[in-house]
Amino acid sequence: MFQTRFFITLTVLAGFASAAFAESAKETFEKLFGEEVKRVNATPEANDDVELAGQLLGAARNSDNAEMRDLLCEYTYALAGRDPSGYATAAEAMRLVAEKNPEQKSSAESKIVQLYQRGYERSTGDKKQAAGEQYLAFLLQETESKLAVKDYGEAVNHLRRARPVSIAIRSPEKDAVQAKLDYYAPLAIISNRIELAEKKVAANPWDKPSRATLVETYLTDMDSPAKAKEHLDLGGDAVQKKMVPLAVKPADELSEADAMALASFYEDLGKKGVAPTRIAMLQRSKGYYELYLTLHSSEDVQRTAATLNQTRVDEALAKLEAEAGLTGGKSAATASADGKTIELLDFIDPSRDGRRGKWLRSGDTIIVEQGNGFEIPLLRVPVKIEGGYSLKVKFVRESGDGAFGVLLPVGDSQVAFTLALPPGGEAGLSDINGQPATQNATKKESSLNNGKVYTLDINVKPETDGTAAITVALDGKSYVDWKGKQAELSVGVLITMNDKTAIGFSSYNSAVIIGSAKIKPLAGGKAETLEKAVDAAAKKATKDVKPTNRDDDRRDREKAIQDFLKDRFKQ
Repeated sequence: MFQTRFFITLTVLAGFASAAFAESAKETFEKLFGEEVKRVNATPEANDDVELAGQLLGAARNSDNAEMRDLLCEYTYALAGRDPSGYATAAEAMRLVAEKNPEQKSSAESKIVQLYQRGYERSTGDKKQAAGEQYLAFLLQETESKLAVKDYGEAVNHLRRARPVSIAIRSPEKDAVQAKLDYYAPLAIISNRIELAEKKVAANPWDKPSRATLVETYLTDMDSPAKAKEHLDLGGDAVQKKMVPLAVKPADELSEADAMALASFYEDLGKKGVAPTRIAMLQRSKGYYELYLTLHSSEDVQRTAATLNQTRVDEALAKLEAEAGLTGGKSAATASADGKTIELLDFIDPSRDGRRGKWLRSGDTIIVEQGNGFEIPLLRVPVKIEGGYSLKVKFVRESGDGAFGVLLPVGDSQVAFTLALPPGGEAGLSDINGQPATQNATKKESSLNNGKVYTLDINVKPETDGTAAITVALDGKSYVDWKGKQAELSVGVLITMNDKTAIGFSSYNSAVIIGSAKIKPLAGGKAETLEKAVDAAAKKATKDVKPTNRDDDRRDREKAIQDFLKDRFKQ
Protein backbone atom coordinates (compact mmCIF):
# COMPACT_ATOMS: atom_id res chain seq x y z
CA MET A 1 0.00 0.00 0.00
CA PHE A 2 2.84 2.35 0.91
CA GLN A 3 4.59 1.81 -2.42
CA THR A 4 1.43 2.41 -4.47
CA ARG A 5 0.42 5.53 -2.55
CA PHE A 6 3.97 6.85 -2.63
CA PHE A 7 4.36 6.50 -6.39
CA ILE A 8 1.09 8.37 -6.78
CA THR A 9 2.52 11.21 -4.70
CA LEU A 10 5.61 11.18 -6.90
CA THR A 11 3.39 11.76 -9.92
CA VAL A 12 1.69 14.63 -8.14
CA LEU A 13 5.02 16.08 -7.07
CA ALA A 14 6.52 15.95 -10.54
CA GLY A 15 3.97 18.57 -11.61
CA PHE A 16 4.30 20.64 -8.45
CA ALA A 17 4.71 24.38 -9.02
CA SER A 18 4.32 27.22 -6.59
CA ALA A 19 1.59 28.82 -8.65
CA ALA A 20 -0.52 25.70 -8.37
CA PHE A 21 -0.49 25.57 -4.56
CA ALA A 22 -1.60 28.23 -2.14
CA GLU A 23 0.19 26.63 0.79
CA SER A 24 3.94 26.59 1.42
CA ALA A 25 6.28 23.77 0.40
CA LYS A 26 6.39 22.68 4.04
CA GLU A 27 2.60 22.37 4.19
CA THR A 28 2.52 20.48 0.91
CA PHE A 29 5.25 18.14 2.12
CA GLU A 30 3.28 17.39 5.29
CA LYS A 31 0.20 16.54 3.24
CA LEU A 32 2.07 14.28 0.84
CA PHE A 33 4.69 12.65 3.05
CA GLY A 34 4.02 13.56 6.67
CA GLU A 35 2.34 10.30 7.61
CA GLU A 36 5.07 8.19 6.04
CA VAL A 37 7.78 10.14 7.87
CA LYS A 38 5.95 9.59 11.16
CA ARG A 39 5.55 5.89 10.40
CA VAL A 40 9.26 5.24 9.77
CA ASN A 41 10.25 7.42 12.73
CA ALA A 42 8.16 5.19 14.98
CA THR A 43 10.00 1.98 14.06
CA PRO A 44 13.36 0.98 15.58
CA GLU A 45 14.68 -0.45 12.30
CA ALA A 46 16.63 1.79 9.94
CA ASN A 47 15.86 0.02 6.67
CA ASP A 48 12.47 1.71 6.24
CA ASP A 49 14.04 5.12 6.92
CA VAL A 50 16.60 4.48 4.19
CA GLU A 51 13.93 3.20 1.80
CA LEU A 52 11.78 6.30 2.32
CA ALA A 53 14.86 8.50 1.91
CA GLY A 54 15.53 6.91 -1.48
CA GLN A 55 11.96 7.65 -2.57
CA LEU A 56 12.22 11.25 -1.37
CA LEU A 57 15.48 11.71 -3.29
CA GLY A 58 13.77 10.46 -6.43
CA ALA A 59 10.98 12.97 -5.86
CA ALA A 60 13.53 15.75 -5.36
CA ARG A 61 15.20 14.98 -8.68
CA ASN A 62 11.84 15.26 -10.44
CA SER A 63 10.67 18.45 -8.69
CA ASP A 64 10.70 21.73 -10.59
CA ASN A 65 10.05 23.72 -7.41
CA ALA A 66 13.27 24.82 -5.73
CA GLU A 67 11.79 25.18 -2.24
CA MET A 68 10.21 21.73 -2.36
CA ARG A 69 13.34 20.14 -3.84
CA ASP A 70 15.53 21.50 -1.05
CA LEU A 71 13.05 20.39 1.60
CA LEU A 72 12.97 16.88 0.16
CA CYS A 73 16.78 16.78 0.15
CA GLU A 74 16.93 17.82 3.81
CA TYR A 75 14.53 15.04 4.82
CA THR A 76 16.46 12.58 2.63
CA TYR A 77 19.68 13.52 4.41
CA ALA A 78 18.11 13.18 7.86
CA LEU A 79 16.46 9.82 7.19
CA ALA A 80 19.25 8.16 5.18
CA GLY A 81 21.90 9.36 7.62
CA ARG A 82 20.52 7.12 10.37
CA ASP A 83 22.32 4.05 9.03
CA PRO A 84 25.55 3.47 7.08
CA SER A 85 23.55 1.72 4.35
CA GLY A 86 21.93 5.08 3.61
CA TYR A 87 25.02 7.28 3.59
CA ALA A 88 25.38 7.22 -0.19
CA THR A 89 21.75 8.35 -0.55
CA ALA A 90 22.19 11.10 2.03
CA ALA A 91 25.36 12.28 0.29
CA GLU A 92 23.61 12.32 -3.09
CA ALA A 93 20.88 14.53 -1.64
CA MET A 94 23.44 17.08 -0.51
CA ARG A 95 25.19 16.94 -3.86
CA LEU A 96 21.87 17.77 -5.50
CA VAL A 97 21.50 20.76 -3.16
CA ALA A 98 25.02 21.91 -4.03
CA GLU A 99 24.39 21.49 -7.76
CA LYS A 100 21.14 23.47 -7.73
CA ASN A 101 22.23 26.10 -5.18
CA PRO A 102 25.84 27.17 -5.68
CA GLU A 103 25.64 29.45 -2.64
CA GLN A 104 24.93 26.38 -0.49
CA LYS A 105 27.66 24.21 -2.00
CA SER A 106 30.13 24.62 0.86
CA SER A 107 27.51 23.88 3.51
CA ALA A 108 26.18 20.85 1.62
CA GLU A 109 29.66 19.36 1.10
CA SER A 110 30.43 19.91 4.78
CA LYS A 111 27.31 17.94 5.74
CA ILE A 112 28.47 15.00 3.65
CA VAL A 113 31.83 14.91 5.44
CA GLN A 114 30.10 15.20 8.82
CA LEU A 115 27.87 12.26 7.91
CA TYR A 116 30.71 9.80 7.36
CA GLN A 117 32.79 11.24 10.20
CA ARG A 118 29.90 10.88 12.65
CA GLY A 119 29.32 7.30 11.58
CA TYR A 120 32.98 6.49 12.20
CA GLU A 121 33.34 8.30 15.52
CA ARG A 122 30.17 6.79 17.02
CA SER A 123 30.96 3.21 16.04
CA THR A 124 32.66 0.62 18.23
CA GLY A 125 34.19 -2.84 17.83
CA ASP A 126 33.96 -4.47 14.42
CA LYS A 127 31.57 -1.77 13.27
CA LYS A 128 34.28 0.80 13.97
CA GLN A 129 36.58 -0.86 11.45
CA ALA A 130 33.87 -1.07 8.79
CA ALA A 131 32.81 2.53 9.40
CA GLY A 132 36.45 3.63 9.20
CA GLU A 133 36.91 1.88 5.88
CA GLN A 134 33.75 3.52 4.55
CA TYR A 135 34.83 6.95 5.82
CA LEU A 136 38.33 6.55 4.39
CA ALA A 137 37.01 5.41 1.01
CA PHE A 138 34.67 8.42 0.92
CA LEU A 139 37.51 10.83 1.76
CA LEU A 140 39.72 9.36 -0.95
CA GLN A 141 36.87 9.58 -3.44
CA GLU A 142 36.34 13.24 -2.57
CA THR A 143 40.08 13.85 -2.83
CA GLU A 144 40.01 12.40 -6.33
CA SER A 145 37.08 14.62 -7.34
CA LYS A 146 38.78 17.75 -6.02
CA LEU A 147 42.09 16.94 -7.69
CA ALA A 148 40.29 16.44 -11.00
CA VAL A 149 39.25 20.12 -10.93
CA LYS A 150 42.56 21.27 -9.37
CA ASP A 151 40.93 22.27 -6.08
CA TYR A 152 44.09 21.41 -4.20
CA GLY A 153 43.06 23.13 -0.97
CA GLU A 154 39.99 20.94 -0.45
CA ALA A 155 41.84 17.85 -1.70
CA VAL A 156 44.50 18.35 0.96
CA ASN A 157 41.83 18.97 3.61
CA HIS A 158 40.31 15.57 2.80
CA LEU A 159 43.73 13.91 2.88
CA ARG A 160 44.45 15.41 6.28
CA ARG A 161 41.21 13.90 7.57
CA ALA A 162 42.05 10.61 5.90
CA ARG A 163 45.54 10.27 7.38
CA PRO A 164 44.59 9.57 11.05
CA VAL A 165 41.72 7.31 9.99
CA SER A 166 44.00 5.25 7.75
CA ILE A 167 46.46 4.83 10.62
CA ALA A 168 43.77 3.97 13.19
CA ILE A 169 42.20 1.21 11.09
CA ARG A 170 45.59 0.00 9.84
CA SER A 171 44.60 0.54 6.25
CA PRO A 172 47.01 -0.66 3.55
CA GLU A 173 46.42 2.78 1.99
CA LYS A 174 48.02 4.72 4.87
CA ASP A 175 51.37 5.12 3.14
CA ALA A 176 49.68 6.16 -0.09
CA VAL A 177 47.59 8.74 1.80
CA GLN A 178 50.71 10.23 3.35
CA ALA A 179 52.55 10.23 0.02
CA LYS A 180 49.67 11.96 -1.71
CA LEU A 181 49.42 14.51 1.10
CA ASP A 182 53.14 15.28 0.81
CA TYR A 183 52.78 15.59 -2.97
CA TYR A 184 49.79 17.95 -3.09
CA ALA A 185 50.25 20.04 0.08
CA PRO A 186 52.59 22.52 -1.69
CA LEU A 187 49.97 23.06 -4.39
CA ALA A 188 47.36 23.81 -1.72
CA ILE A 189 49.58 26.59 -0.42
CA ILE A 190 49.97 27.90 -3.96
CA SER A 191 46.18 27.80 -4.43
CA ASN A 192 45.81 30.03 -1.36
CA ARG A 193 48.33 32.41 -2.88
CA ILE A 194 46.26 32.55 -6.07
CA GLU A 195 43.07 33.20 -4.13
CA LEU A 196 44.69 36.11 -2.28
CA ALA A 197 46.08 37.60 -5.51
CA GLU A 198 42.68 37.26 -7.22
CA LYS A 199 41.05 39.17 -4.35
CA LYS A 200 43.63 41.94 -4.63
CA VAL A 201 43.05 42.23 -8.38
CA ALA A 202 39.29 42.32 -7.86
CA ALA A 203 39.76 45.21 -5.43
CA ASN A 204 42.34 46.96 -7.65
CA PRO A 205 42.49 45.83 -11.31
CA TRP A 206 45.70 47.90 -11.74
CA ASP A 207 47.63 45.87 -9.12
CA LYS A 208 50.59 44.85 -11.30
CA PRO A 209 52.45 42.75 -8.68
CA SER A 210 49.36 40.62 -8.09
CA ARG A 211 48.83 40.27 -11.83
CA ALA A 212 52.45 39.12 -12.19
CA THR A 213 51.92 36.56 -9.42
CA LEU A 214 48.83 35.22 -11.20
CA VAL A 215 50.62 34.94 -14.55
CA GLU A 216 53.47 32.97 -12.95
CA THR A 217 51.32 30.64 -10.83
CA TYR A 218 48.68 29.94 -13.47
CA LEU A 219 51.35 29.29 -16.09
CA THR A 220 53.43 26.92 -13.95
CA ASP A 221 51.82 25.54 -10.79
CA MET A 222 48.28 25.43 -12.20
CA ASP A 223 49.48 24.49 -15.72
CA SER A 224 46.87 26.81 -17.25
CA PRO A 225 48.35 29.19 -19.84
CA ALA A 226 44.82 30.28 -20.78
CA LYS A 227 44.25 31.62 -17.25
CA ALA A 228 47.72 33.18 -17.25
CA LYS A 229 46.87 35.01 -20.47
CA GLU A 230 43.95 36.77 -18.74
CA HIS A 231 46.46 38.73 -16.61
CA LEU A 232 49.21 39.16 -19.17
CA ASP A 233 48.53 42.78 -20.16
CA LEU A 234 49.44 44.13 -16.72
CA GLY A 235 51.55 41.23 -15.48
CA GLY A 236 54.29 38.98 -16.76
CA ASP A 237 57.77 39.59 -18.07
CA ALA A 238 58.87 39.94 -21.69
CA VAL A 239 59.41 36.20 -22.16
CA GLN A 240 55.99 35.31 -20.72
CA LYS A 241 54.31 37.93 -22.91
CA LYS A 242 55.82 36.20 -25.94
CA MET A 243 55.38 32.55 -24.94
CA VAL A 244 51.99 32.45 -23.19
CA PRO A 245 50.01 33.45 -26.33
CA LEU A 246 51.84 30.69 -28.23
CA ALA A 247 51.04 28.15 -25.49
CA VAL A 248 47.28 28.73 -25.83
CA LYS A 249 47.33 28.21 -29.60
CA PRO A 250 46.06 24.89 -31.02
CA ALA A 251 48.93 22.61 -32.03
CA ASP A 252 47.97 22.67 -35.70
CA GLU A 253 48.54 26.45 -35.78
CA LEU A 254 52.12 26.26 -34.50
CA SER A 255 55.18 26.44 -36.75
CA GLU A 256 58.43 24.53 -36.30
CA ALA A 257 59.96 27.57 -34.66
CA ASP A 258 56.98 27.95 -32.32
CA ALA A 259 57.14 24.29 -31.27
CA MET A 260 60.88 24.47 -30.56
CA ALA A 261 60.54 27.72 -28.63
CA LEU A 262 57.74 26.28 -26.46
CA ALA A 263 59.64 23.04 -25.88
CA SER A 264 62.68 24.96 -24.63
CA PHE A 265 60.55 27.38 -22.61
CA TYR A 266 58.72 24.62 -20.75
CA GLU A 267 61.93 22.63 -20.25
CA ASP A 268 63.39 25.62 -18.43
CA LEU A 269 60.22 25.96 -16.33
CA GLY A 270 60.56 22.29 -15.41
CA LYS A 271 63.82 22.98 -13.59
CA LYS A 272 62.21 24.80 -10.67
CA GLY A 273 59.23 24.59 -8.38
CA VAL A 274 57.49 21.74 -6.56
CA ALA A 275 57.40 18.23 -8.02
CA PRO A 276 53.86 18.38 -9.51
CA THR A 277 54.74 21.65 -11.26
CA ARG A 278 58.03 20.36 -12.65
CA ILE A 279 56.35 17.20 -13.95
CA ALA A 280 53.60 19.20 -15.68
CA MET A 281 56.11 21.55 -17.29
CA LEU A 282 58.31 18.72 -18.55
CA GLN A 283 55.30 16.88 -19.95
CA ARG A 284 54.45 19.96 -21.97
CA SER A 285 58.07 20.31 -23.06
CA LYS A 286 58.13 16.72 -24.26
CA GLY A 287 54.91 17.26 -26.19
CA TYR A 288 56.31 20.27 -28.02
CA TYR A 289 59.54 18.43 -28.85
CA GLU A 290 57.34 15.68 -30.33
CA LEU A 291 55.49 18.31 -32.35
CA TYR A 292 58.72 19.81 -33.63
CA LEU A 293 60.00 16.40 -34.73
CA THR A 294 56.70 15.79 -36.53
CA LEU A 295 56.92 19.10 -38.37
CA HIS A 296 60.67 18.95 -39.07
CA SER A 297 61.12 15.85 -41.20
CA SER A 298 64.61 16.60 -42.51
CA GLU A 299 67.40 14.43 -41.11
CA ASP A 300 69.74 17.27 -40.15
CA VAL A 301 71.57 18.80 -37.20
CA GLN A 302 68.42 20.51 -35.92
CA ARG A 303 66.49 17.27 -35.78
CA THR A 304 69.36 15.50 -34.04
CA ALA A 305 69.56 18.27 -31.44
CA ALA A 306 65.81 18.14 -30.83
CA THR A 307 65.94 14.36 -30.40
CA LEU A 308 68.71 14.70 -27.82
CA ASN A 309 66.73 17.41 -26.01
CA GLN A 310 63.66 15.19 -25.95
CA THR A 311 65.70 12.33 -24.49
CA ARG A 312 66.99 14.65 -21.77
CA VAL A 313 63.41 15.66 -20.91
CA ASP A 314 62.32 12.01 -20.91
CA GLU A 315 65.03 11.12 -18.42
CA ALA A 316 64.22 14.06 -16.14
CA LEU A 317 60.52 13.18 -16.24
CA ALA A 318 61.13 9.53 -15.46
CA LYS A 319 63.27 10.48 -12.47
CA LEU A 320 60.70 12.94 -11.09
CA GLU A 321 57.77 10.58 -11.57
CA ALA A 322 59.65 7.75 -9.86
CA GLU A 323 60.48 9.99 -6.91
CA ALA A 324 56.83 11.03 -6.68
CA GLY A 325 55.61 7.42 -6.85
CA LEU A 326 53.96 7.93 -10.25
CA THR A 327 56.04 5.21 -11.89
CA GLY A 328 57.63 2.35 -10.05
CA GLY A 329 59.58 3.53 -7.01
CA LYS A 330 59.19 2.36 -3.41
CA SER A 331 55.40 2.60 -3.48
CA ALA A 332 55.06 0.41 -6.57
CA ALA A 333 53.81 -3.12 -6.47
CA THR A 334 56.05 -5.69 -8.09
CA ALA A 335 53.32 -7.97 -9.39
CA SER A 336 53.75 -9.05 -12.97
CA ALA A 337 52.01 -11.47 -15.26
CA ASP A 338 53.31 -13.70 -18.03
CA GLY A 339 50.42 -15.08 -20.02
CA LYS A 340 47.93 -14.14 -17.28
CA THR A 341 45.05 -11.74 -17.83
CA ILE A 342 45.16 -8.47 -15.86
CA GLU A 343 42.20 -6.11 -15.40
CA LEU A 344 43.92 -2.77 -15.99
CA LEU A 345 41.11 -0.72 -14.42
CA ASP A 346 41.86 -2.27 -11.03
CA PHE A 347 45.15 -0.36 -10.87
CA ILE A 348 43.95 3.07 -12.00
CA ASP A 349 43.75 6.02 -9.61
CA PRO A 350 42.22 8.80 -11.75
CA SER A 351 43.62 11.61 -9.59
CA ARG A 352 47.12 10.19 -10.07
CA ASP A 353 46.92 8.74 -13.56
CA GLY A 354 44.76 11.35 -15.32
CA ARG A 355 47.10 13.53 -17.35
CA ARG A 356 44.42 15.92 -18.67
CA GLY A 357 40.67 16.23 -18.34
CA LYS A 358 38.36 15.01 -15.58
CA TRP A 359 38.65 11.27 -14.85
CA LEU A 360 36.69 9.52 -12.10
CA ARG A 361 36.27 6.07 -10.66
CA SER A 362 32.74 4.66 -10.39
CA GLY A 363 33.03 1.30 -8.64
CA ASP A 364 34.83 -1.01 -11.03
CA THR A 365 34.54 1.42 -13.93
CA ILE A 366 36.50 4.47 -15.05
CA ILE A 367 34.72 7.57 -16.35
CA VAL A 368 35.97 10.52 -18.37
CA GLU A 369 33.78 13.61 -18.39
CA GLN A 370 33.05 15.41 -21.64
CA GLY A 371 35.74 18.02 -22.22
CA ASN A 372 35.39 21.62 -23.30
CA GLY A 373 36.35 20.97 -26.91
CA PHE A 374 39.83 22.51 -26.55
CA GLU A 375 41.49 19.93 -24.32
CA ILE A 376 41.82 16.23 -25.10
CA PRO A 377 41.47 14.21 -21.87
CA LEU A 378 44.28 11.69 -21.42
CA LEU A 379 44.88 8.94 -18.84
CA ARG A 380 47.94 6.73 -18.40
CA VAL A 381 47.48 3.19 -17.06
CA PRO A 382 50.17 2.33 -14.45
CA VAL A 383 51.10 -1.01 -16.02
CA LYS A 384 54.37 -1.48 -17.89
CA ILE A 385 54.02 -3.46 -21.12
CA GLU A 386 56.81 -5.42 -22.75
CA GLY A 387 56.46 -7.42 -25.95
CA GLY A 388 53.21 -8.61 -27.51
CA TYR A 389 49.77 -8.53 -25.93
CA SER A 390 46.05 -8.80 -26.54
CA LEU A 391 43.74 -6.14 -25.10
CA LYS A 392 39.95 -6.30 -24.70
CA VAL A 393 38.22 -3.02 -23.84
CA LYS A 394 34.50 -2.64 -23.07
CA PHE A 395 33.17 0.90 -23.13
CA VAL A 396 30.09 3.11 -23.53
CA ARG A 397 30.02 6.63 -24.94
CA GLU A 398 27.47 8.17 -22.63
CA SER A 399 27.12 11.63 -24.17
CA GLY A 400 28.66 13.86 -26.80
CA ASP A 401 29.43 13.10 -30.42
CA GLY A 402 33.19 12.80 -30.33
CA ALA A 403 35.97 10.25 -30.28
CA PHE A 404 37.36 7.57 -27.98
CA GLY A 405 40.91 6.34 -28.31
CA VAL A 406 43.35 3.81 -26.89
CA LEU A 407 47.11 4.49 -26.86
CA LEU A 408 49.12 1.35 -27.55
CA PRO A 409 52.77 0.61 -26.80
CA VAL A 410 54.34 -1.16 -29.78
CA GLY A 411 57.89 -2.29 -29.03
CA ASP A 412 59.98 0.89 -28.94
CA SER A 413 57.15 2.97 -30.39
CA GLN A 414 53.53 3.78 -29.65
CA VAL A 415 50.41 4.49 -31.68
CA ALA A 416 46.77 5.34 -31.01
CA PHE A 417 43.66 3.61 -32.28
CA THR A 418 40.74 6.03 -32.27
CA LEU A 419 37.04 5.70 -33.13
CA ALA A 420 34.58 8.36 -34.31
CA LEU A 421 37.24 10.89 -35.24
CA PRO A 422 35.98 14.31 -36.35
CA PRO A 423 34.87 15.70 -38.68
CA GLY A 424 33.36 12.80 -40.61
CA GLY A 425 33.54 9.97 -38.11
CA GLU A 426 36.52 7.78 -39.05
CA ALA A 427 38.62 5.21 -37.22
CA GLY A 428 42.21 4.10 -37.60
CA LEU A 429 45.78 4.21 -36.30
CA SER A 430 47.46 7.56 -35.63
CA ASP A 431 50.11 8.31 -36.71
CA ILE A 432 51.69 6.23 -39.46
CA ASN A 433 54.66 7.92 -41.14
CA GLY A 434 53.47 11.15 -39.54
CA GLN A 435 49.96 10.87 -41.04
CA PRO A 436 46.88 10.74 -38.79
CA ALA A 437 44.20 8.06 -39.13
CA THR A 438 42.07 10.32 -41.32
CA GLN A 439 44.87 10.41 -43.92
CA ASN A 440 46.62 7.02 -43.81
CA ALA A 441 45.77 3.56 -45.14
CA THR A 442 44.10 2.37 -41.89
CA LYS A 443 41.29 4.94 -42.24
CA LYS A 444 37.83 3.41 -41.97
CA GLU A 445 34.37 4.89 -41.52
CA SER A 446 33.06 4.56 -37.98
CA SER A 447 30.37 5.90 -35.69
CA LEU A 448 29.34 5.35 -32.08
CA ASN A 449 25.83 5.27 -30.65
CA ASN A 450 25.49 6.77 -27.19
CA GLY A 451 24.45 4.26 -24.54
CA LYS A 452 25.56 1.21 -26.53
CA VAL A 453 28.14 -1.21 -25.13
CA TYR A 454 31.11 -1.74 -27.48
CA THR A 455 33.93 -4.27 -27.29
CA LEU A 456 37.37 -3.58 -28.76
CA ASP A 457 39.70 -6.53 -29.38
CA ILE A 458 43.27 -5.40 -30.05
CA ASN A 459 46.35 -7.55 -30.72
CA VAL A 460 49.84 -6.06 -30.85
CA LYS A 461 52.82 -8.20 -31.90
CA PRO A 462 56.19 -6.40 -32.08
CA GLU A 463 59.08 -8.38 -33.56
CA THR A 464 62.79 -8.29 -32.75
CA ASP A 465 63.61 -7.13 -36.29
CA GLY A 466 61.83 -3.80 -35.65
CA THR A 467 58.57 -4.69 -37.38
CA ALA A 468 55.15 -5.14 -35.81
CA ALA A 469 51.64 -6.39 -36.56
CA ILE A 470 48.47 -4.77 -35.16
CA THR A 471 44.90 -5.98 -35.54
CA VAL A 472 41.79 -4.27 -34.18
CA ALA A 473 38.19 -5.50 -34.19
CA LEU A 474 35.08 -3.71 -32.89
CA ASP A 475 32.27 -6.04 -31.82
CA GLY A 476 33.89 -8.78 -33.89
CA LYS A 477 34.17 -6.63 -37.04
CA SER A 478 37.71 -6.10 -38.33
CA TYR A 479 38.84 -2.47 -38.38
CA VAL A 480 42.64 -2.66 -38.66
CA ASP A 481 45.09 -5.24 -39.99
CA TRP A 482 48.41 -3.44 -40.17
CA LYS A 483 51.99 -4.67 -40.61
CA GLY A 484 55.06 -2.52 -40.90
CA LYS A 485 58.05 -0.99 -39.14
CA GLN A 486 57.71 0.12 -35.53
CA ALA A 487 59.59 3.30 -36.45
CA GLU A 488 56.69 4.30 -38.71
CA LEU A 489 54.40 4.61 -35.67
CA SER A 490 53.97 7.66 -33.47
CA VAL A 491 51.29 9.72 -31.71
CA GLY A 492 50.44 13.41 -32.07
CA VAL A 493 51.49 16.03 -29.53
CA LEU A 494 47.96 16.36 -28.16
CA ILE A 495 47.91 12.81 -26.81
CA THR A 496 51.57 12.02 -26.34
CA MET A 497 52.70 10.35 -23.10
CA ASN A 498 56.15 10.32 -21.60
CA ASP A 499 55.92 6.59 -20.96
CA LYS A 500 55.86 4.59 -24.20
CA THR A 501 55.47 1.32 -22.31
CA ALA A 502 51.96 2.12 -20.96
CA ILE A 503 48.43 1.80 -22.27
CA GLY A 504 46.52 5.10 -22.37
CA PHE A 505 42.93 6.23 -22.90
CA SER A 506 41.75 9.45 -24.51
CA SER A 507 38.51 11.07 -25.63
CA TYR A 508 37.37 14.12 -27.53
CA ASN A 509 34.07 15.95 -26.97
CA SER A 510 32.50 12.90 -25.35
CA ALA A 511 31.80 11.40 -21.92
CA VAL A 512 32.89 7.76 -21.88
CA ILE A 513 32.54 4.95 -19.34
CA ILE A 514 35.21 2.25 -19.55
CA GLY A 515 33.84 -0.91 -17.99
CA SER A 516 36.73 -3.27 -18.53
CA ALA A 517 40.21 -3.27 -20.02
CA LYS A 518 41.78 -6.71 -19.82
CA ILE A 519 45.29 -7.32 -21.08
CA LYS A 520 46.96 -10.67 -21.68
CA PRO A 521 50.67 -10.84 -22.56
CA LEU A 522 51.41 -13.02 -25.57
CA ALA A 523 54.33 -15.45 -25.77
CA GLY A 524 57.43 -13.71 -24.43
CA GLY A 525 55.45 -10.63 -23.40
CA LYS A 526 55.06 -9.17 -19.95
CA ALA A 527 52.74 -6.80 -18.09
CA GLU A 528 54.10 -5.41 -14.82
CA THR A 529 51.78 -3.50 -12.48
CA LEU A 530 53.41 -0.40 -11.02
CA GLU A 531 50.79 0.37 -8.37
CA LYS A 532 48.64 -1.50 -5.87
CA ALA A 533 45.15 -2.46 -6.94
CA VAL A 534 42.32 -0.19 -5.76
CA ASP A 535 40.68 -1.88 -2.77
CA ALA A 536 37.06 -3.01 -2.65
CA ALA A 537 36.05 -0.39 -0.10
CA ALA A 538 37.18 2.45 -2.36
CA LYS A 539 35.36 0.93 -5.33
CA LYS A 540 32.18 0.47 -3.32
CA ALA A 541 32.28 4.04 -2.05
CA THR A 542 32.52 5.44 -5.57
CA LYS A 543 29.98 3.25 -7.30
CA ASP A 544 27.38 6.02 -7.52
CA VAL A 545 29.61 8.55 -9.30
CA LYS A 546 28.14 9.54 -12.65
CA PRO A 547 29.43 11.90 -15.37
CA THR A 548 27.97 15.40 -15.28
CA ASN A 549 27.47 15.54 -19.04
CA ARG A 550 24.27 13.53 -19.17
CA ASP A 551 21.79 12.83 -21.92
CA ASP A 552 18.52 14.73 -21.65
CA ASP A 553 16.45 11.59 -21.09
CA ARG A 554 17.75 10.44 -17.69
CA ARG A 555 15.73 7.25 -17.56
CA ASP A 556 16.92 6.03 -20.95
CA ARG A 557 20.50 6.94 -19.97
CA GLU A 558 20.32 5.07 -16.70
CA LYS A 559 18.87 2.01 -18.42
CA ALA A 560 21.75 2.04 -20.89
CA ILE A 561 24.29 2.25 -18.11
CA GLN A 562 22.61 -0.52 -16.12
CA ASP A 563 22.65 -2.72 -19.20
CA PHE A 564 26.31 -1.89 -19.59
CA LEU A 565 27.12 -2.76 -16.00
CA LYS A 566 25.31 -6.08 -16.29
CA ASP A 567 27.38 -6.84 -19.37
CA ARG A 568 30.57 -5.83 -17.55
CA PHE A 569 30.01 -8.35 -14.75
CA LYS A 570 29.31 -11.19 -17.15
CA GLN A 571 33.01 -11.31 -17.93
